[in-house]
Amino acid sequence: MAREVYENVFDIQFSVPSRDIKFKPYSITYFKKKCDYFNEFIPIYELKCKISERYVNFLRLFDKELNANIRNICFYGENRESLNNRRIVFEHDFACYYDKNKIPSYMKASKLPSKELDEKDSYMPNAMGQDEPHEIVMYLFLKDDLKMKTFIHNYIFGSEENPATPISAVMTIVDQNPYIKKCLVDPPDNKESYTDLIVEAAELKDAIKNVQYKYGIYLKGLELFYDDGVLYILNKLEPFHSYRENELTTVMIRLNERTDVPANRDYALIDEENGVIGYERSGQLIKEDYEAVSGIFSGNKFVFSNFGTIINSAFSGDDGTTFVSPLESIERPRASRPDVGVKKILDYDMLNNPYNMSSYVFEESQGVPISFAIMNMNPEHFTPNKNFRMVFDTPESNKLYGGIYNISAIEIEYRATNHPTKRYNTIASAVITLCNKQEGFDKDYDPDDAKK
Repeated sequence: MAREVYENVFDIQFSVPSRDIKFKPYSITYFKKKCDYFNEFIPIYELKCKISERYVNFLRLFDKELNANIRNICFYGENRESLNNRRIVFEHDFACYYDKNKIPSYMKASKLPSKELDEKDSYMPNAMGQDEPHEIVMYLFLKDDLKMKTFIHNYIFGSEENPATPISAVMTIVDQNPYIKKCLVDPPDNKESYTDLIVEAAELKDAIKNVQYKYGIYLKGLELFYDDGVLYILNKLEPFHSYRENELTTVMIRLNERTDVPANRDYALIDEENGVIGYERSGQLIKEDYEAVSGIFSGNKFVFSNFGTIINSAFSGDDGTTFVSPLESIERPRASRPDVGVKKILDYDMLNNPYNMSSYVFEESQGVPISFAIMNMNPEHFTPNKNFRMVFDTPESNKLYGGIYNISAIEIEYRATNHPTKRYNTIASAVITLCNKQEGFDKDYDPDDAKK
């Protein structure tokens, strides 16, 4: 089993196509990629870099036209001194957005005065003063993502002779979108056919979600995310998803929480022939096991009580006395499939929150989310269809939190190595949030026994 460490080099070129302007940043500080698989649709990118002063005015003048071509090259090997292998991770064109009011003035008080030139001297650009780099924060959007996302879909499927299933409608939506390169889809659990399946005019995400809401694709809900040319259409919180051919399905992560053992640098263990991806990581785990339980509830009827209203009010009128109770209910607005109805996101506990949900309720709980940071990672191992097996070196954490999880979010940060001669070299780290533990719960675990 080979141990791997990674270093990423970013080749960045800014351009203003209408003016034939091209320039590179002086150096990179960090490049971030944020993926919220449960709540967002496309990644959010952020770049912090230094721009030489002679190019800063381009940012101010052409803030609506600036583009960036970014190529990420990954170098990897068994240790930091022998990164002998390389591969291109991506090469994309981004639209750049930034606050030009925060760009420093082109003429600065610290600018050096011009040098007096003798007749024999030739003009040199640096004679105007220092070419000082300025740090700029940019928010980036993939141009292909914006085109794919805003493509409008509007279709009617099915007839008496040839009824259509919801998944066939979704796949037609995908096929009609010219900007989707690949699609990874979980098998549907609703195979009912409809004679008039209608997709209202909407952008891609809303069109697919509309099919899920009206006709249903997955009983547990829809997870929809587009990343690097691949559209993931997944059955949310399912234990296992669809995978590409020869793709490894489970990533194993061992967290070393013991403080009496010297911490090692994080590293990956790769054995693709035997189907193994593993990570070793040192440090404490963030456990979000608060008293309140967070989940999504759906059903025929919501019944809840407001603990803050402790007195029933009585009103007298011509029709008699009317009592107003703190007990409230929300009826389903229309008859439909069992998995569709009013949905209310709750965050409750019996002491502090005024809402108590009961009766006719189906719960889809994400369980206790866990979060941790990991250095030296390969982003390709953390796609939304992966499962993660967590193992701990402390008995208490292993019993409480060891098991198989879904991934709900990841924020990857490529931060500069600060090597003076490697201004574009970075090392990737990530904050990962997992939820919905599917295996590993120990119903007989007693915390008091673990302390003995």
